[in-house]
Amino acid sequence: MLNEVEQKALVDAIGLLELSINEEQINQIGQYFDELLKWNNTYNLTGFKTFQENLVNNLLDCLSVASFIKAQRVIDVGTGAGLPGVLLAIVSPNQQWTLLDANGKKTRFLQQVKQKLGLDSLEIVNTRVEQHHVAEAYDAMSSRAFDKIPETLNKSHHLLKPQSSFYAMKGKLQDDDLQNLPDWARVENIIKVDVPMLEGERHLIHLLINKGKEE
Repeated sequence: MLNEVEQKALVDAIGLLELSINEEQINQIGQYFDELLKWNNTYNLTGFKTFQENLVNNLLDCLSVASFIKAQRVIDVGTGAGLPGVLLAIVSPNQQWTLLDANGKKTRFLQQVKQKLGLDSLEIVNTRVEQHHVAEAYDAMSSRAFDKIPETLNKSHHLLKPQSSFYAMKGKLQDDDLQNLPDWARVENIIKVDVPMLEGERHLIHLLINKGKEE
């Protein structure tokens, strides 16, 4: 369990984002954060080790994009420890999130989180993105520290509706981030995201997918 000082720091930090969330959602975020820190000691779920590092670089960074992702059904590819998928599912309970990762220890952690927090809107998938197939394609896809954008799109386009969105969380923009995009993807917006207490640049790249009629 988070101690009293950590719990207050977490609540104060979330308050800086000015999100419209209730006490139950704040408690769920606290439970998730507690599980993340506990499991990270053994399973190395994230490279950030301390409470403060995870608070700023993971929790606040992921929650800072919550207001920009409006789609109903979203898949978070290469989700790792559920960043950003778990946090966005908590603060946007009307959305359905699929969290996909090929690492079994990470998806086992996510199953534990789903059960403990009662997050029925989450689906956990342990496979490679190329091997995941669904009856109904997704409205949107998100990625954070997974792969270059063109490679991610080419691996996963079969999971997206012909008219859909792709959201990529990035730090400082690199020259090759948006090079060699497939012809059915175009940049809709590049949003500079303000993450409280985080030094350095953060961006959310929103691409529109227009694949035309599927065969």
